[in-house]
Amino acid sequence: MSDAEARATYRRLQWMVAIVSVTAVLAFVAVQRAPSPVYESGSNVSPYGYTISLVLFFVPVAFLFVWFWQRRRTLRENWKAFWVTFAIIVVVWSVLDVLLANTIFEFPNPDATVGFDLPGYDPATGWGRNVPIEEFLFYISGSAIILLLYIWSAEVWYSHYSRDKLAYKEFGDAKLFLRDLFHGRSLAIGVGLVIAGIVAKKLGPTPDGFPLYFTFLVLIVVTPTAMCFEAVLRFLNLRAFLFTIQTLLAISILWEVTLGLPYGWWGYEPQNMLGWFITPWSDLPIEAPLLWLVAAWSNIGIYEVAKIFFTVRDRKIKDVLFTKAVVVGQPFPEDTGHLPT
Repeated sequence: MSDAEARATYRRLQWMVAIVSVTAVLAFVAVQRAPSPVYESGSNVSPYGYTISLVLFFVPVAFLFVWFWQRRRTLRENWKAFWVTFAIIVVVWSVLDVLLANTIFEFPNPDATVGFDLPGYDPATGWGRNVPIEEFLFYISGSAIILLLYIWSAEVWYSHYSRDKLAYKEFGDAKLFLRDLFHGRSLAIGVGLVIAGIVAKKLGPTPDGFPLYFTFLVLIVVTPTAMCFEAVLRFLNLRAFLFTIQTLLAISILWEVTLGLPYGWWGYEPQNMLGWFITPWSDLPIEAPLLWLVAAWSNIGIYEVAKIFFTVRDRKIKDVLFTKAVVVGQPFPEDTGHLPT
């Protein structure tokens, strides 16, 4: 698939997301009040529910990881890129939990967890052990399933639309790589979104507070996008990406909308949200479905950049940045004439 075809497919994907989002909003506006809450403080209607529900992530991750591990030698660059990406995103989401979990979220039903809490910061009481371990396990397993679903679908179902190793030789051109390394338009869009979020918060139904969660989501997706949008778009398997998002959307609606929020496994602090909620989904903040989208984009984007580095020559990064331009399909200078296997 050429660069022009990749851009056209990406635009079609944007239109698909926009159409589904707009039609969903039109369907939801007919609902004026959220359904009666299932969970009441002190009731134990879902013992260990949060803990047990994580099988929705653990089981698929286990099967996909076994498939990936069996092919780690033939998919060597993918294997390395997976672990680099996984390490980065685990750190990012763990920082979110430690520093912001008690500011952005609430956990009204302690009976839904095993009761083992990890350290976290609470603006009201300071540091303490107050973040359920399930919260960390969710972000770790959720990140793993995003990456593994994308890798599996790109290598199996939609392998015809994945770039082969030969295409990565384009990044032997240092000027091309440096041009693609920074995407100023994405950075400008990110700044604009943060400003728009602050304005929407002040003009919305709950003007007190700051849209902290929305700002965090914008930063985690805009930062890697601004650094590598052109490079990622060139190599992203958009069909595998769409399959990953669709699967993630189905799991999230089942898990968060049907179970987590109504049964009090977790909730959201209104003052730190934008203040716009999805009424039929138990007043779910719009940041929650936004997370389903931006997590997939940022995780897969980082993975594709890591894969570029490992696939180009399997050598030091400086060799990628400073080698002379080459013709796609021709050997690198001082190379043996073939790509690493």
